[in-house]
Amino acid sequence: MNHPEKMPLKRRILLGIFSGLVYASLMALFDHFSELPFNYIKFIVSVVLFGGFMAIAHRWIVPKSKK
Repeated sequence: MNHPEKMPLKRRILLGIFSGLVYASLMALFDHFSELPFNYIKFIVSVVLFGGFMAIAHRWIVPKSKK
């Protein structure tokens, strides 16, 4: 049985930024196809909130077992 390990802080921050950008970009595309104007504030808030949540959620990782 594998035990969870903490993910390094730098990797968590990069993961949070990347996932926040992906989420905010998809929401911006959805707004674009719904013919809504691009909102910079909404984009930045989405990156920060979703990225922060993903960084917190991925604090622990379970490494693959070595066979």
